[in-house]
Amino acid sequence: MRQTMKTLITILFLLVSSVAYGEQIICIVEEAVLCHVGECNAIYEEEGYFTVVDTEEMKYLLCEPNKEVCDSFTLERIEESGVFTIYTTGVGGAVLKIANEEGDLFGFKKDQFIEVRHKFRFAFLSWGSCKKR
Repeated sequence: MRQTMKTLITILFLLVSSVAYGEQIICIVEEAVLCHVGECNAIYEEEGYFTVVDTEEMKYLLCEPNKEVCDSFTLERIEESGVFTIYTTGVGGAVLKIANEEGDLFGFKKDQFIEVRHKFRFAFLSWGSCKKR
């Protein structure tokens, strides 16, 4: 019984840790808006904003045009939920949801994403597509 329990725990650990172990995912923003107190403005720039998720280093990088260094945050959680993989930071308040498959209910295609970043009374919302490096 004890050996069976150890085996099950090991298998569960391997399944959970293999969700996205050692990947680098680049998400290119195709549209973005910045909202403050109920007013939103489009802020998309051609070949501009992008997010890099590094699951090996557990980093969440927010990158902007004309900036040599990306803002780096700790990737605190990775979870599977329905057709999405969800990446979350603590500090910086970012949530990135990437579709793992086509989703009829929401109209998402595989590798499309939606990202929400919030700070105080501001919210940055973006969407686009991701690819593994």
